[in-house]
Amino acid sequence: MTSRYLILAGLLVVSGAAGAQPQPPSLPRVPIVPGPPPGEPPVEELVRQLEALQLQKATLLGEEEKLKSSIAKRLSDLQERMKKVEGVKANASAKAGGAKKDEQKVAQPVGPQPGQILQSSELEVVRERLEKLESKGGR
Repeated sequence: MTSRYLILAGLLVVSGAAGAQPQPPSLPRVPIVPGPPPGEPPVEELVRQLEALQLQKATLLGEEEKLKSSIAKRLSDLQERMKKVEGVKANASAKAGGAKKDEQKVAQPVGPQPGQILQSSELEVVRERLEKLESKGGR
């Protein structure tokens, strides 16, 4: 019987029923880092959002430069057109100014205009002119 006990004891030791279970190897302890508070996105998400905003900003800046360039070109074209119009206008006003002077020269010696109201002293001047014209004409 003693051999039976020895075999039984050997089986218990081998099977682990003797009360001591094998321990797993000890792992190094890693400190636990707290995550973001509930309701706040993780840092990776914030970085992705920032990158997306920077891309949008770069796109908007490019569009802004294109619009500024287009506006500057159109304003430049308008200024050129205005200079041309002002040059034509200046020439036309110079020609018109000369024509007005000619009209004034012609109107001065003629005397009274149709519908003009004359004073008695002016009537005498007109009468004298008419008499001179009649005497030159041979009437």
